[in-house]
Amino acid sequence: MDNGDIRVLQEKLDKKKKEVQELTQELEHTNEGLIALYMELDDANKKLADTNRQLKEQEKKLIAYLFETVNKTRNPVVNITRNLSLLEEMAVSGDIDNSDVKLIIEVIKNNAKMINENIIELNKVAIDGSDRFLDSYRDFLTEE
Repeated sequence: MDNGDIRVLQEKLDKKKKEVQELTQELEHTNEGLIALYMELDDANKKLADTNRQLKEQEKKLIAYLFETVNKTRNPVVNITRNLSLLEEMAVSGDIDNSDVKLIIEVIKNNAKMINENIIELNKVAIDGSDRFLDSYRDFLTEE
């Protein structure tokens, strides 16, 4: 093998070394980008998990508030039903006195007023944007 052949082989070897170095640098750059991407994804995942936890907490608060509102409304409805049944029994039996009818009607009106106030309060909380409501539930409750 003469010096020309050795020089050609050396040039090929140098060229290959340079290609390997360039590929190594490119690979390192790609790895740095992947690491940065994984870090961003990890941060986004943590934020998503935190948001999910907050949404679940808000949903629990919403459910508790809705149960409270339903319970506050249920009692007046039960009272109205009971008083209407009493009024019906009195009318059927003929044992009816105008003052009793007036009193029962006043009780029914008061219970209906309580129901209305509960609904107004629920709507006010939803419209005002209370932190007890998620936006989607607020939209649902204020939808006409």
